[in-house]
Amino acid sequence: MATADNSVTSQTNGQPNVQSFSSAAAEAGYDIRLSLDLPDPGWDAFLKKTPTTLHYQSSVWAQTKAAVGWRSARLIASQGDDIVAGAQMLFRSIPLVGNVAYISRAPVFAVEDPLLMDFVIARLHVAASTLRLKFLLVQPPCRGDAVAKHLPSHGFQPSMVEVAPKATMLVDLTRDHDVLLSRMTKRTRQYLRSGERKGIIIRKGSEADLPAFYQMLQATADRQKWSVYDYSYYTTMWRFLSPNQNARLTMAEYEGQVISALLSYQLGETVYGKTYVRQENNNLGEREMLVWESLRWAKSAGYHYYDFGRIYPKVGRELVSGERSIGSLRKRTALFKVRMGSEVTFCPEAYYYIYNPLLRKTYQTLYPRVERTRLGKRITKLIRGYNE
Repeated sequence: MATADNSVTSQTNGQPNVQSFSSAAAEAGYDIRLSLDLPDPGWDAFLKKTPTTLHYQSSVWAQTKAAVGWRSARLIASQGDDIVAGAQMLFRSIPLVGNVAYISRAPVFAVEDPLLMDFVIARLHVAASTLRLKFLLVQPPCRGDAVAKHLPSHGFQPSMVEVAPKATMLVDLTRDHDVLLSRMTKRTRQYLRSGERKGIIIRKGSEADLPAFYQMLQATADRQKWSVYDYSYYTTMWRFLSPNQNARLTMAEYEGQVISALLSYQLGETVYGKTYVRQENNNLGEREMLVWESLRWAKSAGYHYYDFGRIYPKVGRELVSGERSIGSLRKRTALFKVRMGSEVTFCPEAYYYIYNPLLRKTYQTLYPRVERTRLGKRITKLIRGYNE
């Protein structure tokens, strides 16, 4: 169901007076509500027209996350009959803490109006009160620097925990196919030709391929020390996202056997090439072929960007500056993305607000001391769940 919330709060704990923004926003014709609807087709339709949006914000993604214990709510701002801004938050209860929530790659705005930004951010605190949140983590979208600049004035502080990458790699799909190929390294183009000569077949996957995908996911996770959800999570994800064209599985076969796969998510103007998995390490060139097929499909489908996902900010800075001092897996993974023609993109950092004063003091005192320890990693995992 959807609920309207028109209450206001006075300035407390660094929060500005919501009334001042509400009055100005009302004069500008803005209205706001808190929606608990699942699915929420009006919100999802708005997201598809908003350039900076990723799948994290869709209500169908919220349905997927519900399978692993997350509840959702959307703060939706309208002007007349049109949605103009908003943010979806996912929240759940943590023992001894209470409800914690995160907002990934939002708030999103159809127009860059400072009043609207202040109005929406101020009302996040009202929504937090309604949902009885103790902790709220907000990470604005890429190209959302204007949004990030408004958060501190509403009491939010920079966070050491992130829920979306602060550095990523993008391919501009508005370029011609020949240009996309020319931006790849010579070695990458050789892998593409070599894979074709070897008879590697690249095809679109279906629900019938999920067992093979999951088996390779587990194998890849074991090699690289990941944690993965149960198989039921991926079947639930597919059931919700695939009919809406928000997920795509691309498979690679060699000599009649599936050897690797690429799972991507898409919404708005961006395809997010999230999860590459394979049976074992090899040099067949199927990874390059999978990515190239995914790039070509994304371009033909009208998307503007292909997002390779997270790289470590330090690695990104080194790539931009031309340094070559890091020889770790992190750097090698980033270099593969560079060889595919992508460019480093830096995104706003995350910000947090803790509504319980004792919890706020404890977090600010304890977390910096244990951030890199096993306890710190456990705290991070509790706050954000698994890294999407």
